[in-house]
Amino acid sequence: MTGDGVNDAPALKKADIGIAVADANDAARSASDIVLSEPGLSVIISAVLTNLFSFHYNPYCAWFHATGSHMEV
Repeated sequence: MTGDGVNDAPALKKADIGIAVADANDAARSASDIVLSEPGLSVIISAVLTNLFSFHYNPYCAWFHATGSHMEV
């Protein structure tokens, strides 16, 4: 679910994955799981492809994910 306004906040909170777009207000940003930093939804595709690349070429990423460890990129 993607949204940008106060009226989208309840749906963003309830969705499996709530995504607030770049120009979203504070209510949508706080209710979402992911906040896009650039305009447009193509950022989602870039993030998914980067994640797949990281897990495919770096076996330690899978280990960190499986153990629940957090890492910053």
